[in-house]
Amino acid sequence: MKFIQRRLGAEGVSAAYRLLEVMAESFRKDDNQAGTLTLSAPYTEVWLADELGLIEEGDYGDYPSVKKLNTVLNVFQLTRFIELGEKTVDGVSLDGNNENLEDAKVTFRTITIPGFVGMVDEYTARKISKGLRSPD
Repeated sequence: MKFIQRRLGAEGVSAAYRLLEVMAESFRKDDNQAGTLTLSAPYTEVWLADELGLIEEGDYGDYPSVKKLNTVLNVFQLTRFIELGEKTVDGVSLDGNNENLEDAKVTFRTITIPGFVGMVDEYTARKISKGLRSPD
């Protein structure tokens, strides 16, 4: 955290703790035992920037900053707080003329917190082992 604070200030430290909260929420809702967040709709990079409080001022008001998010995630990866990766799945995209949908491989960015599963409290771990979800 000291390295994150030196590189990104209080905003970066805040984003790190908020990322842990976002991952915990994802873990409970999806039984995400891998501790990995996939940035695909509705959980996009804009959504994550907003969740982490990475806001930029613009001419028409404040907005979530994907540019700040990328900077923060790169520093987090340098410190080995997270691992960035990609997940490719079957999907659809627009053709070259942007007129028709066609089958395609779609790649999404992933964020993994190493050892995250081990951070789960005992109560949640028992529920997961029994196949139960939280009451969210």
